[in-house]
Amino acid sequence: MKRVIYLLVLISQFNGFELKSMSPDKQYTLTPDSLGLSYKDLTIVTSDSVKIHSWLMTPPPSLDKHLTIIISGGDAGKMSNYVYQAYKLVLNGYTVITFDYRGFGSSDSFNINTEMLYYNQFAIDLSAIIQYSKKTFPLSKTGIFAFSMGTIIASIALQQDNIDFYIADGLVTNPFLIAVRLKLLKNKYIILPDSADKVKSYSGNILCPVLVFAGELDEITTVKDAKVFCEESKNRTLVTTGGDHQENINYLSKKEFGDLYFRKILKFLKKIK
Repeated sequence: MKRVIYLLVLISQFNGFELKSMSPDKQYTLTPDSLGLSYKDLTIVTSDSVKIHSWLMTPPPSLDKHLTIIISGGDAGKMSNYVYQAYKLVLNGYTVITFDYRGFGSSDSFNINTEMLYYNQFAIDLSAIIQYSKKTFPLSKTGIFAFSMGTIIASIALQQDNIDFYIADGLVTNPFLIAVRLKLLKNKYIILPDSADKVKSYSGNILCPVLVFAGELDEITTVKDAKVFCEESKNRTLVTTGGDHQENINYLSKKEFGDLYFRKILKFLKKIK
């Protein structure tokens, strides 16, 4: 119980910090076994020969729903920030793969300018994880659960990698809008890669079923942005909360932390055939 409480405190510390400055972290405060999850420590090599550190967590065979969820994190911290999300999903029969982008955690080093919103190379990392998942679990469906900056990375990776479903929390559809809002609202200057103008069309090209969480107080990745994105296709579902950026799990909590949040996710996943 103490470990669970500590994890929730850790999660709350990172809420609202993403999309302000890139903050790669090397130290793993938590690992899956902190919550009693067995896991495999993996090293996955990308197409450009970068070694990516990853954790693979699988449910008991009797509970296995044959859906694999890849967690694509934001621009702060490392994959241990998402241990709780992985824990809840594995308990409900889903295989979960987490990973650290190059320059984060124990993945290969990478020269990072913290004023950059993201790097295109992160999409190469995610692509390697997608390919690993499909090769390792050929009879399972594979999807992405992306947070904040991770939604940009997902949009880029999905131009070449097909998946079966997509969950986005703090969806970014246009990096230029994010840059403008951060400057106006937070007086934070960020740099975008040269190809950032393509991300808007990339996000529109996603064809699989999508579930989006958006907070009404979030002035950076807004509910309006999410609504426009979801209205473009009938297989996109929007869930709004009263929260700020990356606070949706907090606001969808009733009897226990995130119970209503995961109820929305499980309902969505049940429809994936």
